[in-house]
Amino acid sequence: MFIINNEQLKQFYRECQKDKYIGIDTEFFWTQTYEPKLCLIQIANNNNVCLIDPIKYDLDLNFIKKLLLNKKIKKILHSSSQDLRIFFNLFKVLPVNIFDTQIGVLPLGYNNSVSLKQICLNFLGINLEKDMSTIDWRKRPLSDLQIEYAINDVKYLKLLHDRIKEKLIHKKRTSWIIIPHKKILNVENFINKEKFVWKKIKFQPKTKKEFLLIKKFSYIREKIAKKKNIPPKKIISNSLLIKLSKTFDFKKSKILKNISCEHFKDKVQKINSNKINFESNDLEISYNSLNKKVRNLQSILQQKAIKLNIHPSLIANKSEIKEMILEKKIKHFSGWKKKILSQSMKNVIFK
Repeated sequence: MFIINNEQLKQFYRECQKDKYIGIDTEFFWTQTYEPKLCLIQIANNNNVCLIDPIKYDLDLNFIKKLLLNKKIKKILHSSSQDLRIFFNLFKVLPVNIFDTQIGVLPLGYNNSVSLKQICLNFLGINLEKDMSTIDWRKRPLSDLQIEYAINDVKYLKLLHDRIKEKLIHKKRTSWIIIPHKKILNVENFINKEKFVWKKIKFQPKTKKEFLLIKKFSYIREKIAKKKNIPPKKIISNSLLIKLSKTFDFKKSKILKNISCEHFKDKVQKINSNKINFESNDLEISYNSLNKKVRNLQSILQQKAIKLNIHPSLIANKSEIKEMILEKKIKHFSGWKKKILSQSMKNVIFK
């Protein structure tokens, strides 16, 4: 049902207090702005699925905030990163006590991008209709197909959670999902996003110079995009950003010539004019050595993951591997992961 006024929303909020679990999802539009525009919130409790429409109705979303911050109620989501970003933008806080079904199935042999459609089919035998990815969720009225799609995104989350937990308990792997959940709820992902965006660019620097430049250029692009409220790729694409980081200075002007954002151009040119000494052989040898160690450790972890029938990222992702090698120690890891990583690190670092 649709929540059309604050009295209904308040009543639904009170009704949810009786539940230990609720399913949550959002629909949004994100093609022309820096941040996604919230278009719909779906919440399923034990008795109802409610659709909260912030575009059509003037609603007090603080009732949603109270639900998200209620430690006694577990919030079940699927592939929650964008939902968490929306909630953080709305409320400046992150939900507590969440269960992401995409994370939940990682110790069960699934990859880290498995769809809701796939796990609903595998765990529940339910085939969801999921062909609505190009829909503009800002437009009103919503069609019957959109409404059904939105409802199905949360309708089965509680049952999915229960089935996944059963299998995790059976395999004695419930503790394996604790750290991945902590990582997605790290507030640094949201308040200092500009510092880490370079990690999402698919680029393997060959030198320390390339590494430092991709970090600087992506940071500049992100700051400008945020200020202008446009997608970062509208300023410069990832492929051109990589070329800027790789090419010699005299070729950079050819790339920048076709960039319309003068602010970005100025910043890049200032970095070039500073003539920072990136070319130290020691730095490049050190960085090349790091890349080799990263590849070796990734290979070892891949073999371990195959034996355990899990995705390698559940043990450690690439940025964590780099950090461990550079610091020659394992941070933030315990239990089964620490046991695997300790032996693997010895094989790579002290070889």
